[in-house]
Amino acid sequence: MNLARFLCEYIIHNNNNAHLRGRRNTEDLFLNSTCIHLLLFAAASFVCGRRIDGDRRAGRGAARVEADAQRLGAGAGRLERGDANPCRWTGVSCDGAGRVAELNLQYVDLLGGVPGNLSALAGSLEKVVLAGANLSGPIPPELGALPRLTHLDLSGNALTGAIPAGLCRPGSRLRQLLLNSNRLEGPIPDAIGNLSALQQLIIYDNQLAGPIPPSVGLLSGLQVLRAGGNKNLQGPLPVEIGNCSGLVMLGLAETSISGPLPASLGRLENLETLAVYTALLSGPIPPELGQCGSLQNIYLYENSLSGPIPPQLGRLGSLRNLLLWQNSLVGVIPPELGGCAELAVVDFSMNGLTGRIPPALGNLSALQELQLSVNQISGTIPRRSPGAGT
Repeated sequence: MNLARFLCEYIIHNNNNAHLRGRRNTEDLFLNSTCIHLLLFAAASFVCGRRIDGDRRAGRGAARVEADAQRLGAGAGRLERGDANPCRWTGVSCDGAGRVAELNLQYVDLLGGVPGNLSALAGSLEKVVLAGANLSGPIPPELGALPRLTHLDLSGNALTGAIPAGLCRPGSRLRQLLLNSNRLEGPIPDAIGNLSALQQLIIYDNQLAGPIPPSVGLLSGLQVLRAGGNKNLQGPLPVEIGNCSGLVMLGLAETSISGPLPASLGRLENLETLAVYTALLSGPIPPELGQCGSLQNIYLYENSLSGPIPPQLGRLGSLRNLLLWQNSLVGVIPPELGGCAELAVVDFSMNGLTGRIPPALGNLSALQELQLSVNQISGTIPRRSPGAGT
């Protein structure tokens, strides 16, 4: 499926707002050769409406554009009579030089496959958003050959097959890659490490399998990694994850990630959320997490973590949510947690904790919920300390 089909369907579909998010009208979305010719000619031969001078084919095409625009009439949506300028089409944005820089057809019921032949726009295209567009089939590896592409959003479709290694070419400028909520299979390609500019890798809710490649550690600028909901993602979290110094959010919930959490997580000074719940983690919680001064949320529940709760977590002054329920944790609740002034929700239920609730927890003025059931904890709940709030 090429660019022309996509844009043509969108223009006709957009003409009837009643169908924009509703049922597909087959008559309105009928694609004939006239419409395809019109869009191909406009995208390839015009820059903000300026014809390629001296090209006879462009001249003949311009005449046909005029005639086609008349025949399409109201069905052509935002196309004015004789207007073959894609910069004025809804869903198309151009740069200052009049070149197509962005295609945004989000939530338009397009059907078919993702267009792979966008080479005519290779010199200018920076952003492609085809989220929720009812697309199917594989991801074309040719998209990785667009040298200026920084944002690719194909989320919320029915795409199948693997994430192509061709999408991850050296020198890529890709910063945001959103492939979540599809039916993608196979491994995360080792070539993902080639995307040195990548800031967001969003691939949750697919059917991906295999380990997280160590090459992810090459992505020093990565800020968000969300791969949860891929139940066949397995193996340990690679030690190299500690090299992702810009990481803010690490989400691997509802996967088969196993083994201990690496101590290298302690190098992630910008990490705010660690979410690896409902997985197969085992071993101790690394005390090095106490070095992650930006941590706000720790979600490690429903695993097989063992050993004590590290007292070093008490250094996390920004910590708000600490959810460790349904593990195999033992020992006492560390009184150092009383130093987590922002702590609002604590859930240690369904573990093997013993001892008393430390009085220091009474210092937690922001505390809203404390769950300690199904443990072997004794004693009374500490009173809130004077000056700790109401």
